[in-house]
Amino acid sequence: MSQFRPPTGTPARSAVENGGNIKPPKAPEKPLVPYMRFSRKMWAKVRADNPESQLWDIGKVIGQMWRDTPDNEKQVYQLEYENEKVEYDKAMKQYQNSPAYQQYLQARNRQKQTEKMSRNRTMDAGGVVIQPVGSNFKIV
Repeated sequence: MSQFRPPTGTPARSAVENGGNIKPPKAPEKPLVPYMRFSRKMWAKVRADNPESQLWDIGKVIGQMWRDTPDNEKQVYQLEYENEKVEYDKAMKQYQNSPAYQQYLQARNRQKQTEKMSRNRTMDAGGVVIQPVGSNFKIV
């Protein structure tokens, strides 16, 4: 047992070996909506003010704080969101045109075609056939 050495690396697996699941490359993260930005900013403060409160109670307090926040303060969060949304849209266009994503799409389409063909072969090779009930059949 003292001579055991764990493997240094794991070989890449194809989609077939991986149970047929093809995963896309990691996409850019979506920007946080204005309320979530506000919530993240206020969470620690509300938690410190209400140490005995449950998670959902803190969420209710922050939700009420957001509703009570004047529109001009909400606008700041909205502008941050819109600026990040523009960057996100640019990043998504680059992502969708990337070679890795294009390879993923091709592999996914090949997999769908293969599954479709195998389903058709299964039905052609003798799928379930339902015969009508003859006159000798009695319902008990």
